[in-house]
Amino acid sequence: MLLSLWFLSAPVHADDAVSVTAEDLTCLQDWPSVGRTRYASVTGRLEEALEVARDPEGGVYPPGTVVVLQPTEAMVKHQPGWSEATHDWEYLKVKVGRKGQVSIAERGAEEVKNIAGFCHACHAPAVTHDHVCMAGHGCDPLPGFILKMALKSVDKDPRCVAR
Repeated sequence: MLLSLWFLSAPVHADDAVSVTAEDLTCLQDWPSVGRTRYASVTGRLEEALEVARDPEGGVYPPGTVVVLQPTEAMVKHQPGWSEATHDWEYLKVKVGRKGQVSIAERGAEEVKNIAGFCHACHAPAVTHDHVCMAGHGCDPLPGFILKMALKSVDKDPRCVAR
């Protein structure tokens, strides 16, 4: 398990480019949560990301922050200037097989969609919280049945069983 969590405390280098691969998207039950959302960092700045997540006033997440509500989607914060339109967030559609195999099916900025529509269109209202949706951040609430499905999917994350 320690090897699969290397990215939670990876060393920080000022010139690190943010790069998230399928191997970085490990068992969500191992990721710390704030509310219902899970967090990781591929640049060693997890504690800083969690401070922003816990701050009721909001803030800006450090590059390398990975934010996940359910196993099949993720947000990744990039260096300033990566995408002005999404405030430097990249959206990922993730495939997780029954045996825990992971692949990134789609990635991008404004063009990435999920079942509800364009990812960034839903996240854009959470301006003071760096476009990360939680209750009170300005995003429309998820319908109850979708939220229940998302939370159940974390409990049944095949990556956790496969380790």
